[in-house]
Amino acid sequence: MLKILPTMLHFHSLYPLIYPNSNCPSCNRRENEVHWLMCPNIPNLNTIISSTIQQFFHQTRLDITNSKLQELHTKLNNHQSLSLHNYSRDNVNIYTTIQGFVPTLLIQTICEYTDSNKIAIDITIKFLLQLSQNIYNQCWKPYCSQLANWKQHNNIPNYPLYLQSQTRSITNNNNIHNTQNSTHYTYSCICGIADQQHIRDNYNICPHY
Repeated sequence: MLKILPTMLHFHSLYPLIYPNSNCPSCNRRENEVHWLMCPNIPNLNTIISSTIQQFFHQTRLDITNSKLQELHTKLNNHQSLSLHNYSRDNVNIYTTIQGFVPTLLIQTICEYTDSNKIAIDITIKFLLQLSQNIYNQCWKPYCSQLANWKQHNNIPNYPLYLQSQTRSITNNNNIHNTQNSTHYTYSCICGIADQQHIRDNYNICPHY
């Protein structure tokens, strides 16, 4: 799903006439799939990871000494599953971790400072959820704000007008009417709003982007 986030790169691939290039709206560099994580004009990802480790494990009541806690902090800050410098298709790294894979190596590292593997798994999952939330708040939301400002400055609507007219035409030709059937909502979008509430003229578009 990281490959279909509403970034300039993704919009450029979908609507090249409306988005003539894939340059970042913040730093104007050409984007790749993870540029929003690395853009120099948003908080540094390494800093977010380090501060999350510090805050989370300070709050987590591990029955260890301060020296052991500092040792754990150091191991996690240099852990390959949280590193930006060991990208490889064959190794776990920060990109595979962000995608939702829970690395066994990370659980094993945390397990060294807990009483059981079960506790280590629970702590690891809670830590990764907190890290994901911090990345969302400190990287993704600022990027979205910059993109929204760029759209406004360039008079680009959130929903392309030519798609609106095409969809209305299809709807009228097929004589499609709204029904009163109950809707089973799903919540896969990161904005937290039910997917069905995004629908505009049969296109599933998040109103936040």
